[in-house]
Amino acid sequence: MSTEDDLQAAWMLHRPHPDGRLCLGPLRFGMTREEVMIVAPSYGPVERVEDHAARMAGMAASTAELATFGISAEDIAAARAAWEAAALASVGAVTEDRGLGAPSLDYAGGRLSRVATDYHCERLILQGRPVYAGDALALLAALEAMDGGGARRQGDTVWFPRLGVTAMGFYGDREDGTVGLLDDPDDPRIRHLVLEDYEPVSDGPADLPVTFHGR
Repeated sequence: MSTEDDLQAAWMLHRPHPDGRLCLGPLRFGMTREEVMIVAPSYGPVERVEDHAARMAGMAASTAELATFGISAEDIAAARAAWEAAALASVGAVTEDRGLGAPSLDYAGGRLSRVATDYHCERLILQGRPVYAGDALALLAALEAMDGGGARRQGDTVWFPRLGVTAMGFYGDREDGTVGLLDDPDDPRIRHLVLEDYEPVSDGPADLPVTFHGR
């Protein structure tokens, strides 16, 4: 394939399996960092890596400084134990950042578990439709159809649980239950689209069902 063909394939959202999660180009959930490096040169070089276990371990080490604020030895020991437990639970949790216009990749247990994109990823497409430059609500309706009608909303975030997709930049307060744009109507774009290898969940109030059909 030509370089342009490679780029188009790399930025295409699709379902490798009919009932599976949505994936990006050659990426597959469960890949190691080494496997991703081989199949994904189109996204550019890794510019920054965050090792979450190392960050948690650093927080554990810094708890000794809490004594200067008058915190008791018992509370410091408890905080240190909590951070150490978090560090242990985060072994293999890494985020790779390739810079503006490239997806951010998260790994859990050393395996790809999350792909985050934003509106700077201008090449991202779904079913031939640009994700960040076309009719945003029509694209969300396409996601809803792929998901099987299970879309849920919380604030400006919409989840498609069967696809493992989270879309941000919208709200759902129309009387007919459809979703309106949160951002400037003259610039109606999705702001963030995140793919995950697990069903996305909200940590806020109860999610609300939402539909994009009949808009």
